[in-house]
Amino acid sequence: MPPPRAPSRIDLITFPAFASSWLGIPSLPPSNAGGLSILAYSGGGGSAKTGVFNLIDVSSAYQLADDERDADANADEYGVVKNEFRISTGDEVGVGVAMFRPHNAKKGEGALLAAAVGNEIRVYRVPINPDDMPGGDAGVGSSSGDEKENAKHLLMGSVHVGDGFGCNAVSWSPTGNAIAVGCENGRVRVYMLLPATSSGTGGSSGSGPSLELKLASDCEGHEKAVCSVSYHPRGGAVLSSAKDGTARIWDVRGDSEAGTELAQLKCSIEGMDGKSAAPKNRRPPQILVRGCAFGDLEGKVVFTVASGRRGSAYLSKWKIMPGDRPQPRPAPTPGKPPLTPAKSKAIQSSQQGPRLKVTEEVRLECHPMPVSAVSLSGDASHLALGGVDGTVTYLKLETMKPTKKWMEIHDLPVTCIAARPTHLPLPGEEEEGINVDIMSASADNRLSKLTLQRRSRRKNRDGSGGGGGIAGFGLGMLGFLFSLWFLFFCMAGVILAILTQLSWEACEAEISSKDIIAAKECIWSTVLWAPSDRPGVSFPPH
Repeated sequence: MPPPRAPSRIDLITFPAFASSWLGIPSLPPSNAGGLSILAYSGGGGSAKTGVFNLIDVSSAYQLADDERDADANADEYGVVKNEFRISTGDEVGVGVAMFRPHNAKKGEGALLAAAVGNEIRVYRVPINPDDMPGGDAGVGSSSGDEKENAKHLLMGSVHVGDGFGCNAVSWSPTGNAIAVGCENGRVRVYMLLPATSSGTGGSSGSGPSLELKLASDCEGHEKAVCSVSYHPRGGAVLSSAKDGTARIWDVRGDSEAGTELAQLKCSIEGMDGKSAAPKNRRPPQILVRGCAFGDLEGKVVFTVASGRRGSAYLSKWKIMPGDRPQPRPAPTPGKPPLTPAKSKAIQSSQQGPRLKVTEEVRLECHPMPVSAVSLSGDASHLALGGVDGTVTYLKLETMKPTKKWMEIHDLPVTCIAARPTHLPLPGEEEEGINVDIMSASADNRLSKLTLQRRSRRKNRDGSGGGGGIAGFGLGMLGFLFSLWFLFFCMAGVILAILTQLSWEACEAEISSKDIIAAKECIWSTVLWAPSDRPGVSFPPH
């Protein structure tokens, strides 16, 4: 695995990661405070009692105002408060995580984290100050405490989706009052977050869960496992993609628990010209739609990434438009009994047809191998793709061309990837002078932090890197001269070793006799300098 070029880097982690989420809120003027960056990734060693390190790793950085830095002992020299902790997921591996923080959150307020763990959805609170951890600095559940205690005290609420469902992906609604989950059995469900009416163990106060998750919509339609879910930017609808070759848009605003399918996007692994990079088989290959996302704030653009088990991956851009208005319910015919509610609903559904019109505007090959992880940047300008060959691609959606590729930086397929949540600077980046654009992880226990920058801004400002002014030039020249001296001494050592070996082979008898004069004459006339009367030294002129 070739390492990425600096300042991009790869960090070793203690367990295989299968899901990641990155929440970023920039600091805003005039105080230039309140910025927050939280990275969470989950995984582990197995879904069994013998599994080890089934954890959720969370790290955060919160920017304080200038007048608050001295009052907080946890702040560093840049006024950033950092917090790191882990949450145990028990015998099950977390394969989906998503975070939410309201725009009107109070100063110093943390975030909420939803995790897909087995057949459950769990909601945890994410403290951003070490003093807000359960027990504080010295008690249980602190940053260095037991992961099981963190799981117990930080749990806000949970729900058992159903036996055999297998939760794969989660997504928060824009207002944070609902969570969408995609399951292994093809179902998409939406749960509303309500204040808890019963007490137990856990929660923010330790007296019991503070949230109750109530089923709001149950969407049936996918024939295979759901890979990704994404909420509409304005709420009310959920986008999902699955291993059945489709992405679907669901209306989840109804009062009934049954969600309504608004549109179905049938993906393909062929180019728009009909040419396919997939292997020629007798039966059509299975199409896996690994990722989907809304590409604008109005939900009129959708991006999907599909691939087969082998062959190339294809990126599609879809245009979403309103469909035909539903026709009114048929009136009862005089003299005939009224229709039953079930039959009336079936007739109305067959008459109204699709409620949204979808048009595939662009489809192109985005990677020569299948894609296993997808993430849309916060400004919807780039799409981060992780391939089964360990390659990470940063694709610009405006031109539909890769901005940069990091070839095979993981030994195994990329299992999770997170694109930068905002184009503005985030807390914690000033220390290193690097704006990370992509974070990716794999089962190879490596977490990559990739950037488009060629060098660190901090090195340039301090004069300790290339192009750092007069001080940087002076240090560069000093290093160059030191390298020359080092090379000179190495070459001198090699020449001396060769001469020593030749002298011993030619004058072994004189050296062994300890006759210094004879040894000197032998070495000088045989090894170092040949007399002119020696045969082969002088040649007659032609």
